[in-house]
Amino acid sequence: MKGQTTAVSAILVTGLTIGAVASVYVWGSPILEKRESQAQVSNIEGNMVGLYDEIVSVKESGEGTITPYELSLSSSGSEIQSVTLDPDNDYINISVSTNGAAPYANRWSFLKGNTLQNITIEPGAETGAYAIKGKDLPGVVMVKSLGSSASLITYRVEFRNMYAETPSGPQLEKIDLVAAGGTEAAGDVTIRIRNRGVERDTGANAVKLPSGREIERQRNVISLDLQ
Repeated sequence: MKGQTTAVSAILVTGLTIGAVASVYVWGSPILEKRESQAQVSNIEGNMVGLYDEIVSVKESGEGTITPYELSLSSSGSEIQSVTLDPDNDYINISVSTNGAAPYANRWSFLKGNTLQNITIEPGAETGAYAIKGKDLPGVVMVKSLGSSASLITYRVEFRNMYAETPSGPQLEKIDLVAAGGTEAAGDVTIRIRNRGVERDTGANAVKLPSGREIERQRNVISLDLQ
């Protein structure tokens, strides 16, 4: 009888152990997958904010400065579907596919910056003629996914008019993105960022505000070459 009791106890302990391991696997796997997905998205976001910071750094480093910036996400399990530069509106869009569900369904969210002043994020939206230097950043980094469970995320790095008071009077300032080559690429991309110097919009080329007032603008011309 004692031997039978010991055998039964062993079977019960083994069954409980197997059940516990199975439970940990069943409940733990989704948690691990979620953490991996979050880490993946965080890695991508770091790349996009890094691109913004690099463009600003090249602008501040003076004419002639050239810096390559690598957008390579394959090590994180993600893939760049497209890189599109819009020099007319001074933004670059990067669409990325991920293994996990995207966390920004159907809405634009800020990764850097917190105002939409003079940002073309929504077609036809009135967002003002400029932001304020010293109060707002010269641009924004934003993100949006397609659909509630989509794994395709679009990131945007965009620059805008900044209103500044100078010793010679008020003026607008802007990081002006121009294309050094093509405006579209896909897969791992190296972006050559080059400072082409400063140009001014004056006289007939001055910016006309919605009020009808004309104001001069200083543009820091930054060329992007998608390779």
